[in-house]
Amino acid sequence: MRRRWALLMCLAGFAGPNAWALAGGESAGAILKVGMGGRPAALGEAYSALGDDVFAAGYNPAALGRGSGIELGVQHAIWFEQSSVEFAGIAIPLEGRRQGLGLSALLFRSGELNRTLEDPAGGYDASRSVGTFITSTLVVAGGYAIERGSVRLGVGVKVLRDQVDADTVYSGATDIGGQAEPWKGVRLGASVLNLGGSLGTNSLPGVFRTGLAYERIPGLSVPIEVLLLPVDGSQLKLAGGIEYRPWPWAALRVGGRTGDPIVPSGGAGLDIGGFRLDYAYASFSTALREAHRISLSYRLGATPERHGEE
Repeated sequence: MRRRWALLMCLAGFAGPNAWALAGGESAGAILKVGMGGRPAALGEAYSALGDDVFAAGYNPAALGRGSGIELGVQHAIWFEQSSVEFAGIAIPLEGRRQGLGLSALLFRSGELNRTLEDPAGGYDASRSVGTFITSTLVVAGGYAIERGSVRLGVGVKVLRDQVDADTVYSGATDIGGQAEPWKGVRLGASVLNLGGSLGTNSLPGVFRTGLAYERIPGLSVPIEVLLLPVDGSQLKLAGGIEYRPWPWAALRVGGRTGDPIVPSGGAGLDIGGFRLDYAYASFSTALREAHRISLSYRLGATPERHGEE
């Protein structure tokens, strides 16, 4: 089982500012620590205030419906130890973007892991392998947001199925969040994610996010985010990034997040005819190596000038 433990720790490491220790049974559902989408990943996952797309509800449900049209999105992420994460979702604005609905599904699958027997000392020896198994986590989520004046409020619910070999457990959780725009081009965001759920005796990884997005300069977006991780000794983490759009249809991004070690990230995106293709790369220590994300979305009736230029 040691290889499975290493895989979960790698997954927690990629979650960066969302992650805290899995040791000691403190949290379960490690995939819930990882936000979706190539754009937020390249920006250090500082997305509770900046988000306005189909991937944003995973950072702040209040972002649902902020886009200029119905948006469909998919993601493929290449992870550690031959594991992968797949995502598909839809975001639907209502009443001229004053309300929004969203639905999504996420599937994490590990690579093949060695099934080992416990030795007399209580440890696990890879030489005592008795075959392989996989782990998987399926998360189905829905959300709703409403705008009143310059403030948006949102709520999300999710159902989670976690499977390790032949053992399967289910859980549910709630997300709440808000966004406000006190000045044009300056947006504030805050959210509390994964409330009230557990897998067996282990609680799900709740996290509090609060951030600011500065978009007063055309073509430039600067998100900054602070995270409070209650399960991990109430630690504070910092994430942020810079997005520069030299043309309305292209974006260059750089970001990072604090942790042990600090995780730099970067990427690029293309907006063409309502389609948006985003790529993100994150660099880790030698032990954790690197990870890549690719996401594709299509927004009906979209215009390319949709980030800080509406």
